[in-house]
Amino acid sequence: MRPPPPLPRLSRSQNARADALISHVAQGVIDAEAEIAKSNKRLAFAQQALDKLEKQRAAPTYADKRPADVQQREAAKVDEWKSEISELEKAIAKFEQLRV
Repeated sequence: MRPPPPLPRLSRSQNARADALISHVAQGVIDAEAEIAKSNKRLAFAQQALDKLEKQRAAPTYADKRPADVQQREAAKVDEWKSEISELEKAIAKFEQLRV
């Protein structure tokens, strides 16, 4: 199973403009249910990937068996997954407000 494509990252000002667009223009235009379903699917994938990576990193022999550079990359990946999960949760909350 391939992961869904990553969501685009927005700057703070782009995010504010997107919020305004969603709240003023998108009601009735965007299929909130479909967007929520897509975001929930991506959220489940991200949470599963994070759980798997954290389980690997928690193994007693992890530090001994993984080179330091791999450990650093995996630590960065944990942060990326956590950030993506947070952004997806925010997006879902916004789409929840648009439900008709």
